[in-house]
Amino acid sequence: MNQLTEDSQSSLYSKLVTLQLNDTGNLVLLTSEGKVLWQSFDSPTDTLLPQQLLTRNAKLVSSRSLSNYSSGFYKLFFDDDSLIRLLFDGPEISSVCWPSQWKRPWKDNRSTYNDSRTAVLDSAGYFSSSDDLKFTSADLGIGPKRRLTVDVDGNVRLYSLDETRRTWVVSWQAFSNPCRIHGICGPNSLCTCVPDKNSGRMCNCIPRHTMRNDTDHSYGSQGSNEGLDNANQGEDEFLAEVSTIGRLNHMNLIETLGYCAEGKHRLLVYEYIELGSLAENLHSNTLDWEKRFNIAVGTAKGLAYLDEECLEWVLHCDVKPQNILLDSGYQPKVADFGLSKLLNRGAINNSSFSTIRGTRGYMALEWVFNLLITLKVDVYSYGIVMLEMVTGRSPTGVYTSDDTREKEDIMLVMWVRKKMHESAGNTSWIEEIVDPTVDGEYSMGRMELLVRVALLCAEEARDARPTMSKAVEMLLRSEIED
Repeated sequence: MNQLTEDSQSSLYSKLVTLQLNDTGNLVLLTSEGKVLWQSFDSPTDTLLPQQLLTRNAKLVSSRSLSNYSSGFYKLFFDDDSLIRLLFDGPEISSVCWPSQWKRPWKDNRSTYNDSRTAVLDSAGYFSSSDDLKFTSADLGIGPKRRLTVDVDGNVRLYSLDETRRTWVVSWQAFSNPCRIHGICGPNSLCTCVPDKNSGRMCNCIPRHTMRNDTDHSYGSQGSNEGLDNANQGEDEFLAEVSTIGRLNHMNLIETLGYCAEGKHRLLVYEYIELGSLAENLHSNTLDWEKRFNIAVGTAKGLAYLDEECLEWVLHCDVKPQNILLDSGYQPKVADFGLSKLLNRGAINNSSFSTIRGTRGYMALEWVFNLLITLKVDVYSYGIVMLEMVTGRSPTGVYTSDDTREKEDIMLVMWVRKKMHESAGNTSWIEEIVDPTVDGEYSMGRMELLVRVALLCAEEARDARPTMSKAVEMLLRSEIED
């Protein structure tokens, strides 16, 4: 063996060296004088043995997999504040797994004041650190051989050797629920705790995603090309709502905070809307005429945003009082996008609907007669809702015409339209149609405008209906004139 020297020319290695494996598991390179030239305890990989120090200059790094011993995504180390932390350092994101980032160190009896940054596991199974982290093996005591390992799944486990069975047994672990380990299933994946499995967890894709690597789930999942039309029954409506409302941002549209999809269980988390739906408040005296007019304007603004301001056309397809929510200030929020449809603005034919969508009484004739479906179907529904809000009458009810020449049973829109045509130019017809159970004064001119706009929106002929932005413009004109 050739002699190797430092820059100072003092001898580092000579021909008389010894490589020695101690009973502690420390592999040591010694000179003939017994000087330690190198030792494995100074360079840990994924495992800490008893009496081996974990210091500020060392860290435990997991293997990539059970068969790939290159560096993985998890490391146990002393952070800059002198606390031992477990870090997930993935290809896309990094985050502290343990201890919890949401708890103050002193609440776990951890200390940041000792900057010596040393930790050790003794042969009895007792671990102690300069930051006051302490834990013990379940079989505490002298005897079994032990090791502390950052496993490939990111869990830190203390093992004891069962020499009879010649197997390593877990005697302590940082996470009892493996799904709490960050990145264990990779990005865009769902983790399920399965106690009877060897890994303790099962990884699944989120809806419309596929695993990037079938044998290594830590790579996570990626979006698939499967569209909503190919989803399972019921799932298409749920995913439509998630994909639609998640990209919307308007004061008159409901805000989605998150969602959960696990097997047959689906959950949407909305912002809390204090007063419930318009349907629940329709016959309430607290909903005076001023508030009702503001609800008409706000709802129109929300639908106009969907129709004309989004990058893609958004057909709500189910505008009705139950889907208009009221916050504490009676501001309307259009909600429930379960039947919604995204349409490309550049598409010539947008009638690609496999089923009729909407609620009886609020649906435009295009749905019934299988005509071209455009944004005007939402305009029609809006008009019906406004007539219901003004009159207090259901659009599915049948009402008797007061025509003295011929009495007949007619639907709500026709009933209001006949009242208007029979008025002979005066405004008394407004008093005849407004809901008599609602208290408070109202502007006759503003109320007439609201009803006329609603009737325009509820025209049977699609092309006769205004756009939602035009409806907003007409309604706001009354505020300027007032």
